Amino acid sequence: MLAGLDDPLLVAPADGQEPLVRCRELLAQPVERTVPEAADRAFALRPNRQGIG
Repeated sequence: MLAGLDDPLLVAPADGQEPLVRCRELLAQPVERTVPEAADRAFALRPNRQGIG
């Protein structure tokens, strides 16, 4: 899902970027709360452009 927000973020006008950034933050919050290992969090939060992860 993060990858699906990254592409529009690249082309969105400045006033349209804030909602996309906020959605990314909301998606990351449960991972930050529940995954104890930093390396595992980084892996979980890495956008997957193929949609298989």
